[in-house]
This record gives sequence, structure tokens and C-alpha cells, in this order.
Amino acid sequence: MVALQEIGIRVLRQRLSEVMQSVRSGQSVVVTHNRVPIARIEPVYAEVPDGARRLLETGRATWSGGTLRPFDPVRLTGEGPSVSEMLLSQRGAQTPAAVPVRRIARQHRAAR
Repeated sequence: MVALQEIGIRVLRQRLSEVMQSVRSGQSVVVTHNRVPIARIEPVYAEVPDGARRLLETGRATWSGGTLRPFDPVRLTGEGPSVSEMLLSQRGAQTPAAVPVRRIARQHRAAR
């Protein structure tokens, strides 16, 4: 998780424009009074999809604040194992139910 910037009320008054620019760029700020946290100033991600918002709020992604362009999902094509097959392989687990699913998935891919 991203470390929060702490700032006292007096410094906040003196440097409000700088602090707000920092918030606009994605930084959260904790406002303190006598070193006791009293408020938090956070960016608002109103136009961001929920999944992206969670990444931004946890610090796992950053955003410049620009307009997000819509995109089409990427369709995976080609030969090879499915994602579920790779996961089962990595986990060392082969369930009896996985074998027929593999055959059906391969038949479906071949029919395209």
C-alpha cells in the first residue's frame, strides 16, 4: 500500500495549491493537528471503472488524471493450453472433471 503524506493544518494553509496538485496526481494526504490525524484528502476517481479505481486506491496503479479511452477486450487466440489448464498444471492438480473439459475446449477451438 502507498504511504500517505502527512501534513499539519498550518502547512496545509500555506501550501494548499501544492497539496491539491499532489492530490490531483493521485496522492492521498492526511491532515494532522498537533500530530493527531484529523482528516484525509483523497483524489476522486468518478469516471474510472470500479476495477481500475481499486487499483488506484491501493496504489497498485497510477493515473495522470487524463481522459480514459474506451478499449475492446483482447481476444486470446492460438493453440496451447487454456488458462484453467495452466493453473491446474502449476498447482499440480489434475481433477477427473478437468479432462473432459479440456477435450470440449479443444473441440470448440478446432471448430472455429
